[in-house]
Amino acid sequence: MATLLNAQALINSERPWLLITATPSEDFPNAFFVKAVSHGSSPAQIVSYSDVRIAYCPQQQAMPAEPQYGEIATPDTPIILVSGESADITEISKESARGAIPPEHLASVKDWDDRLYVYGVVSYHDLIDPHPQKPHETRWCFRYIPNTKGDRLVQDGPTGYNRHT
Repeated sequence: MATLLNAQALINSERPWLLITATPSEDFPNAFFVKAVSHGSSPAQIVSYSDVRIAYCPQQQAMPAEPQYGEIATPDTPIILVSGESADITEISKESARGAIPPEHLASVKDWDDRLYVYGVVSYHDLIDPHPQKPHETRWCFRYIPNTKGDRLVQDGPTGYNRHT
């Protein structure tokens, strides 16, 4: 039994972890690429991901505890990442993010009274695990911050929107 536990601990320590980043586009002002970046020693294969979701939260209204992701997509071709590699998951533009805000409330978002979030989920398998049970999951959420010097995305949001399994 101890040997099995040691083997499982080794697999867990070497498994991939997909972390999500949002980087500004160099070609398009106020657009961001959301990327899955692989960390860990073994390769990961992305098996599904959600469309980007946008949530507007006026004043002190809280987001639901658990996110609703809508449609989940499966890649047309396999996306396999080794440690340090990344893959674009989606793109978020200023227009799409700001389009979710009632125009009369844009100033409130700029003043940090209201909040605008973009979020999603990525599921993946550890390609080294000989008996994968179910895919690992990375939930991600960023707060959209409009700014005259350039909009930003900052990791934020409730725990249920920022989880790794």
